[in-house]
Amino acid sequence: MKIMPLRASRAFTLIELLVVIAIIAILAAILFPVFAQAREKARQTACLSNSKQMATALIMYTQDYDEVLPLATYAPWCSYSVNDFRVPKWMDMLYPYIKNAQVFTCPSFPPDAANHQKYVNQPATCTGARATQYGTYVLNGAYPAMTAVSAHGPAGQSLAAIGAPADTLFVTEQGDWGVNRNSVTGWTANPVVDNTSSTPALRTTIGGASVRVAWLYHNKGMNNVFCDGHAKWMRGETLVQTHLVGTTPICYLWTIEED
Repeated sequence: MKIMPLRASRAFTLIELLVVIAIIAILAAILFPVFAQAREKARQTACLSNSKQMATALIMYTQDYDEVLPLATYAPWCSYSVNDFRVPKWMDMLYPYIKNAQVFTCPSFPPDAANHQKYVNQPATCTGARATQYGTYVLNGAYPAMTAVSAHGPAGQSLAAIGAPADTLFVTEQGDWGVNRNSVTGWTANPVVDNTSSTPALRTTIGGASVRVAWLYHNKGMNNVFCDGHAKWMRGETLVQTHLVGTTPICYLWTIEED
């Protein structure tokens, strides 16, 4: 029997290897952004779950307190000023209905040990230090500082005083540390959507400085809690839509007046 010699295996040529590497690189360039977007979508969903739990707690609180919404901060408290971290805040009032401190911190918010820390609940007392960590959500206190216009925020208001609770924001997501040190957002001029940085935000001018009043971490939008007890994601452009109050343009979702 004649034995046929084995054929020597042929190695890949340089061109073939380069083609394979190019194909892998192209696939990676296509798929990696998709994976990143999927991860952010998952964090957005987890954040929305947080917002829904806060919304449920808000309704439970208002039923226990004659349909009056929580205040932004509960000062004067003991001898503390309104800017003192030890003063109880709105999230401290909702915490007993949730009993989960993680709800008050968005999973997309980058950790910052010096400024933005995960919420920690401490019982309100007049002795000892309270935790300075208040999470990443802020109460809508946008317009009370603008005394030139007739527009008011929901803090401490009764549900009956709110013209359209389903269209009035109660809690949104946090912006710059210096703006929201009391976990309450506010501004003296209407914000605009800023898409120039790596993370979009709502930006305005406060005290002569350009600041971010809310981060749009979630696909150029953010999750919000409304005064009627529902929560949903909204794009930044929708959040800054305005109408006239007298002759002044006002972002209508942020005021208790019927729009």
